[in-house]
Amino acid sequence: ESVSQINSSYYVTLSGTHQGACCPVCGQFSNHVKGYYLRSLQGLEIAGHPLTLIVNVRKFRCRNTACQRKVFSDPLSPLASSHARNTRKVEERIRSISLKTTSRIASNLLYEQNIVCSQSSCLRRANVCHKERPAPVCIGLDDYAQKKGHIYGTVIVDQITHKPITLLSGRGEENLKKYLKGLNVHPFVICKLMRGHTGRDHMSPQQKASSSM
Repeated sequence: ESVSQINSSYYVTLSGTHQGACCPVCGQFSNHVKGYYLRSLQGLEIAGHPLTLIVNVRKFRCRNTACQRKVFSDPLSPLASSHARNTRKVEERIRSISLKTTSRIASNLLYEQNIVCSQSSCLRRANVCHKERPAPVCIGLDDYAQKKGHIYGTVIVDQITHKPITLLSGRGEENLKKYLKGLNVHPFVICKLMRGHTGRDHMSPQQKASSSM
């Protein structure tokens, strides 16, 4: 309907043009508009400028008197999923970058592309994608530092695809044991040896956890 610019950001207002929608519960078509509400979606940048879509969403009253759902909203399935704050294109961009690097770097890279996504959100999306994949048959374990000298975690890598699977908080045995028990199969585990101040190799907490499984 309209395009406006506030500072360096673009705002595009959209409205549905179809006559009605089908109830998600009973499937009954309805064009009885009960009301409207505004929904804000984060879109991909335009020429280096942040983009926000303001969608004027209609609420329909279901005409099926036997249906439990009395009111439903105009679906935005081609543009965004239910209750999402980002368009599908933005979600694809976030997942793609989050799967290739750490959550901190992913969040920074997305910010440079005018997409706001916190570290925890990047990590959550990466974990959801990994849960949909088949269980790995061979994994590698190593440490990573969230804050060098203070906060450490465990990174799990698929040794077949050489891609990170997930990140675990801490380097202790318990979190790793829970992860391994949650897999449908027990994978072959490759751990990195830790070298102490004496110069001797010794077992890391990850090795202790995997050897006890």
